[in-house]
Amino acid sequence: MKATNFYRKMLDNTPIELFRASFPEALDRLELAEGDSYELAKAFIYLNHDLTLLRHVGIEKLFNLLQDERTLRFSKSKYNFGLPELYALTKDADITNSRLQTELAHSQLQLHQTQVELAQSQSSLREYADKIRAMELEGIWMLKLLRSLLNKIIGGLFR
Repeated sequence: MKATNFYRKMLDNTPIELFRASFPEALDRLELAEGDSYELAKAFIYLNHDLTLLRHVGIEKLFNLLQDERTLRFSKSKYNFGLPELYALTKDADITNSRLQTELAHSQLQLHQTQVELAQSQSSLREYADKIRAMELEGIWMLKLLRSLLNKIIGGLFR
């Protein structure tokens, strides 16, 4: 929550000259001047960011800006962008991260199942290793017994 509030206000007090220098790509799309175009430019910077959190901040900022009739008219006339375009752009946005949370829960379930299978496989491997050791010990015991018998037989032949 603190991070969201920080990002919401991050560009609010940025001087326009610093903004122009920091985001030259915004100049291609928007003629920056104090007022509506500058506020819309900042919202679009958020909206086009790689981080989901910042995109959500951009959606929120654009929605709030477009609630003002003057800003909405300006945006429609200058950029051909209004509430229908915002809706089209954001209709699939997962603002509450519910899809991400569902995917995370599914991944956690898969991880748990994989861990259970791994534990079962490790247990089976330990059992097989124990059986192999037992067979080896039995084989060594048998060899010792055979050697002892052979020694007795061979020893009895030379008496």
